[in-house]
Order: sequence, then structure tokens, then C-alpha cells
Amino acid sequence: MKIPETMKAGVLFGPNDLRVIEKKVPKPGYQEVLLKVEACAICGTDPKILAHGWQNQPPFGAYVPGHEYAGTIAALGEGVVGFSLGDRVAIEPHKGCGVCENCLRGFYTVCFNYGNLSAGHRHYGFTANGGYAEYAVNHVNTLHRIPDALNFEEATLITTAGTAMYGITRVGGLDPGETVVVAGPGPIGLM
Repeated sequence: MKIPETMKAGVLFGPNDLRVIEKKVPKPGYQEVLLKVEACAICGTDPKILAHGWQNQPPFGAYVPGHEYAGTIAALGEGVVGFSLGDRVAIEPHKGCGVCENCLRGFYTVCFNYGNLSAGHRHYGFTANGGYAEYAVNHVNTLHRIPDALNFEEATLITTAGTAMYGITRVGGLDPGETVVVAGPGPIGLM
């Protein structure tokens, strides 16, 4: 796969000022991959981000939102194992620091180093650039292979399904045959 020097990306320049511009294709770092973004969903959080920005976001004029995306691995950074060029993957937007108490307990989505890129935390599309672009860089901990039977558009919903699964896990899980109530489901509850 030939990787161009530049790409089109949706960049937030200020509140309600999202522009499609030419931008350099990012380079993957240690244990990161470059994804050719094949599809990116619009989450219910995205209009809020576009209207107000996000705490600890990259600076306006450089910030690429979008946190529900899927694509094809186009390049491997140093130290990547278990993934190959051409792998089809969906991402989850959270990569915890890996060393705080929450991360060590498996709760990296509530990392105590949230927004601190130098500590290793990434929240793609929030505190680190995301998928409103032709290419995006992601840490291998955020990648999930998708089967050929699942198209890229469908795979963007893996994050949404994961949110529902996280909630179920936090309340103790479910066993087959149990009765549950889903109140005020919204799109995530309907997953």
C-alpha cells in the first residue's frame, strides 16, 4: 500500500468550525500503527465536541476529532507484534497510561492520567487526533481485528457496543436466563 505524504482531514479550528484541509499523514511511533481509515461514525458526543471542544484536546487548527472508526493497517511502527499490514481493524478510543491504579485494575477508560499524553494516555478523537481523516495513528492496545463478514461501517459501532458491555460488566455481569430492565436506552442501550 502506497502511503501519500498528505491526506484530507476534518480539523477543528474553533467552536463549530470544522474544516476539511490537507494535512501531513502522521507517522506511527513505538507500538503504534498507521490506519487507512475506511469508515468513521458520528457519535452523539461529536456534536458537543464540535460545538465546545474538549478538555486537553490538541490545539484548535491541529485537532482531528472522531473516535468511532475502522480501517486497514497501512504501516507498522517499531515494536508492533501481533498485527500485520493489511489487517482489518476497528479501534476503541481509550488507551490508558498502563501504570495508574485504574489502569492496573483494567479500568483504563477512567485512567488517572487522562489527557496526559506524556504519561502514555490517549483518548483518540478527544485528547489525541482521531478518525475524521484519511489516515490515523493508533496504539496496538486499541485495535481489534474484524472478520471479513463485518464491513467497515458496521465495525465502527464496536465502540458503542463496548460501552454497553462495560456498563453490564460494572454492575456484575449477566447470566443466561436472567431478566433485565433497560430504562431510557438511547442508541447505546438498544445495542
